Amino acid sequence: MPGSVAIYSQSTQTEVGRYSFTGSWYGTPNYPLAIAVMSNGSKAYVSGTRRAVYDLNTSDPTNPTLTAHSDRSNPDTCC
Repeated sequence: MPGSVAIYSQSTQTEVGRYSFTGSWYGTPNYPLAIAVMSNGSKAYVSGTRRAVYDLNTSDPTNPTLTAHSDRSNPDTCC
């Protein structure tokens, strides 16, 4: 089962979108460890268990997309 990030509506208290980390490294999944979101909600930065930081475009919360992916030695410090 892949790890994922869910986006919720504050007004309705329901999930409106989700991004799944479907990439696998030698058959093991990737899970989010830390998340930082821009105050306007347009981007989310997610550090994962595979020593990487993911830049998600969340400007359309119903369809978050991967913008960039960067490997880091300690991704938690980036968020």
